Order: sequence, then C-alpha cells, then structure tokens
Amino acid sequence: PIVYENCDSSEIQRKISELQELQKDIEKHSTEVASVLNLCEVLLHDCDACATETECDSIQQATRNLDRRWRNICAMSMERRLKIEETWRLWQKFLDDYSRFEDWLKTSEKTASYPSSSRVLFTVAKEELKKFEAFQR
Repeated sequence: PIVYENCDSSEIQRKISELQELQKDIEKHSTEVASVLNLCEVLLHDCDACATETECDSIQQATRNLDRRWRNICAMSMERRLKIEETWRLWQKFLDDYSRFEDWLKTSEKTASYPSSSRVLFTVAKEELKKFEAFQR
C-alpha cells in the first residue's frame, strides 16, 4: 500500500517523483530482461544446451516465470501511478466537499445562534420555526 504523510499536492508530487525513479530503474533493466529472455529462446533451440526434455522443460519454465514476473513488475508500476493520481483526485474532491460543508455549517450555526424570534409577529416566528425544523432534518 501507498502511505501518505499528509494530503496536499507536494505529497502527491513526492510520491510521483519516487515512482518516476522506480520507473527509470525498471526501464534500465528492460533491455537486460529482454536479453535474458532472448537467450532462453536460443537455448531452447540449441541441441547441446537442451539435450533432454527435462532440460527443455526447465528452461521453458524459467522463461515463463521470468516473463510473468517482469510483466507483473511493469503492470504494478503503472497501477501504482494510477492509484496516486486517483488518490489526488479523491483528496481534491474531499477538500472541496469539506469546504462547502464547512461554509454551510458556519451559516447554519450563525442562524441557529441568533434566531429572529424576539419582538416579532407570530407569523414571522412561525416561519423561523419552520427554518429550524428544516435544519433538524
């Protein structure tokens, strides 16, 4: 899991920078992995290196494992980037929603603290009561 210290853009940028370093490292090894996979194919077609079926099966298994693991590393790196970007999008939405809620809450607290019910007509007081009942819902 990705652990964040706080929810701001600098934290997201830090995580993206860390991921970019990881992706550069993955790219550096890409040629080496392709070379090893290529060598495995060459060995499979070399009668001396692959004299028995057991040896061929062993090389094929090693090739499949390396290929699967390499593809998994590349996919996880991309998924990680998508998760970081999604986290940032969700943080922004949360902060926007929280800000709107905070504004509404302040207005509601002010309205509840200072009702216009003293020295008013009964009909006006009744309207104020309806407002407070609506807040309660």
